[in-house]
Amino acid sequence: MADAIRVTLTPDRLVVQPDSDPIETTITIQNNGATVDQYAVELDQLPTTWYTLSNTSVALFPQDKEEAKLVVHPPKGAAAKAGNYPFSVTVLSRADSTQTTRVDGMLQVGSVGAFDTVIAPSKLVGRRGKYMLHLNNGGNADLNVELSATDPGNKCRFQFQPQKVTLVAGMRSTVPVTVKPRRNWLVGARKNFDFQVKASPDNGAAKMVTGVLVHKPMFRTLRPLRNIFILLVLLILVLVGLRALNGSGSVDGATLKNNAVSYSCKHLNLLCNQVATATPTPSPTPTPKPRVVVKPKPKPIKTYPFVGAFKEFHKLAPTLVGQGLEYESTNSRVASQRTTKGELLFDRKDGHTFLVRTDHTIWLFYQGVISEVRTF
Repeated sequence: MADAIRVTLTPDRLVVQPDSDPIETTITIQNNGATVDQYAVELDQLPTTWYTLSNTSVALFPQDKEEAKLVVHPPKGAAAKAGNYPFSVTVLSRADSTQTTRVDGMLQVGSVGAFDTVIAPSKLVGRRGKYMLHLNNGGNADLNVELSATDPGNKCRFQFQPQKVTLVAGMRSTVPVTVKPRRNWLVGARKNFDFQVKASPDNGAAKMVTGVLVHKPMFRTLRPLRNIFILLVLLILVLVGLRALNGSGSVDGATLKNNAVSYSCKHLNLLCNQVATATPTPSPTPTPKPRVVVKPKPKPIKTYPFVGAFKEFHKLAPTLVGQGLEYESTNSRVASQRTTKGELLFDRKDGHTFLVRTDHTIWLFYQGVISEVRTF
């Protein structure tokens, strides 16, 4: 019968920290039977690496008792998760297997905090910054971590994906963090924005990390914007002129060309070598009497080579383009070169090459194809 074996556990509730010294309890075994017996001592529900039993087998005369030491030593760090672990000590008679006694105990493993966070990179340059926040739960308890960020003057917006993170004991996690100034400057010098990210676990102290966003506007000065605006205005004028010409045919081509050339020369330093005045209508003159005139031999014209897109255009249509009368000249947006047939223009942004001929025609060369744009 079970009453033949009496077992006590003192104490029956153990509290231990993973990083502390081992703790022990005493198992007392008494033979209440009438004969000598040998008993096996077993412990269940705890990992075998977590404890040590001083005796696993005892022999007792009737009414005698003996003690065995149970030493509990859970692993350090996150290997032993915080919480309650019930266990039982069972004593079995070797003489009669039906005689067994069991006593229950409880092991409470305390929590160990080892939470840390790092932001990478700590400094970024751009109109916005995308950082990685690395969270590490090196403790033995699960953590719910809430993320937040602040900056002096509240000049930035912060976005976490996600803002609340659950970290299992011993787990690592990475959270993307986006930092963007509330005011996005288009023009100006670089500005530094210092900020702090706070990771607040539900158990333990919060961790703070710092970062820097160097905001870089799209333009340092207004000059590129001004050039783009002038170019857009010029293109609008040309498109309006082409539409009016195709619609009614009543627009004076020479006037349109002279206006465009004058505007380009004034604002973009283009076509300045062409006369931006209307071509006068010649008045009728008397027909002279025919006479024999000996024409002097024309002096040879000094020509200049073409390069880049101008060279490819001339190679496909040398008669249309003519010979170079000067070297290519450039500014921040457009390259130009005067030829015996007119003026070559190259838009560096979109790669279009135009030929404005002296016969009042405009030709486009793009991706190896030549097409006539319009005739004045």
